[in-house]
Amino acid sequence: MISNFNEVEKSLKRCLKEKVSITAATVVGFLIAGTVAFGGEEVVDTDSYNTETFTEVINGQGELFAGLLIKKDSKLEGVEYEYIKVNGDTIKYLIKTDQEGVTLNLDEKTKISTKENLTLLDVYGTSATNNGTLTNTAVEAYKATVNINGKERDASFTNTGTITKTGNLSPYNYAVDLSSLEEKTATFTNTGTVNGVIKSDKDVTGNVVINLKDSSIIDGEFSFNGGGTRTINIDNNKNDGKKLTITNKATNETFVKADNKSEITLNGNIQSKGTTVEFNESTLINNATIIGNTGISLLNGATGTNTKDGSITVSGDNAIGVKVDGASTTFTND
Repeated sequence: MISNFNEVEKSLKRCLKEKVSITAATVVGFLIAGTVAFGGEEVVDTDSYNTETFTEVINGQGELFAGLLIKKDSKLEGVEYEYIKVNGDTIKYLIKTDQEGVTLNLDEKTKISTKENLTLLDVYGTSATNNGTLTNTAVEAYKATVNINGKERDASFTNTGTITKTGNLSPYNYAVDLSSLEEKTATFTNTGTVNGVIKSDKDVTGNVVINLKDSSIIDGEFSFNGGGTRTINIDNNKNDGKKLTITNKATNETFVKADNKSEITLNGNIQSKGTTVEFNESTLINNATIIGNTGISLLNGATGTNTKDGSITVSGDNAIGVKVDGASTTFTND
């Protein structure tokens, strides 16, 4: 009985951490009635994990191949954890969210890492925010550090922290993998740092939206396979002076839109059937191959330079290589 009492007390403290005080009377009441009542205190239905409780719940043979399956609103607070695979482990994701409407928040003190070939966070048809550090240094491994999966339902993920994938050959260090099916959208908003490749695979047929805002830094490339659309929105961002390299297949359309005094250098091969690159009140240096009906549109005082390495190819009705709109808008072709 005492053992059972202690286990129940431990579980209640884990589930209701920082929301209420767990006393002996609370545990006895729960054992008798199966519920917990707190006079005048509102209990928020949220799971909270620290390093100890997170470590306790990780199951190497968990359901849906997840070490921790998030089934209700949850938060990780100061979790420091490295996943090391042991014999019998079958998980593909350390953390997975897949319940509609559920949110997950990782605070700025959370640091999770692995050297194994698995995804640290799989956001499946839900929303999550990372303010901490997620690092995968697996050698010759192809699983992304973070998955944003909108195949069944729209999925969204916000990063204000740091996401890293190293250890493999540079083109295969997948930090973020976005996927969606027709009429669904996977959205990634970044004001933090991403070290590694941001990609979509060949089975994608829906929409992928990437928002790079303010202090966002992408130290890596964008690689887009599959169908559907890819839209990169850049807002008040300079990418810390680093070039944005974006490459997409002809099977999908990719659009790059910059606004609010952004300063961006583009590399790669970017193609659509519409206006492929649009800069509004922002500065563009183009080293990329750009293909579209309108290659580049410069609006409201934007400045554009097409370097000797850049090229613009257009086709279709009323095709325009470079559209310049506004008295102070300028374009230079080097």
